[in-house]
Amino acid sequence: MGTQLTGQCNCGYEANVFIASGRAQHGKVFKYPHHCEACNSLTSIDMLGDDFKCTECGSDQIHSYAASTKTLSYKSLLNRLPTDVLKTAGYHRSDVVHEETFCYPLKKTFVFLRGDHYCPKCKLNSMRFFTSMLYD
Repeated sequence: MGTQLTGQCNCGYEANVFIASGRAQHGKVFKYPHHCEACNSLTSIDMLGDDFKCTECGSDQIHSYAASTKTLSYKSLLNRLPTDVLKTAGYHRSDVVHEETFCYPLKKTFVFLRGDHYCPKCKLNSMRFFTSMLYD
């Protein structure tokens, strides 16, 4: 099952991106949200494709919104540390995960976090994402 996310920023920028794919494309396509530095837009990149290029302008100056930190177990004593300390140490709590999706062909879990993300238009961390649709 795929997910459509809507990114909305305080500057007024809004765009839709996708995570995973529908049933017909399962195992062949796995889209994931990225932002492009060349055209300053949000784009969904097929992680199973040959080229990792912006679908808007064709640039390879794209950056993923996948979490670069690891999810802590809820049992971990590290959960008592402040969020910024955890991030510096390379971790995040499970309660800040917006969506966690496993890509079978890549054998990798992609984690999309809640909170403020980088906006390609205003260049600030003021973009929020909302689940706008699930599709199959």
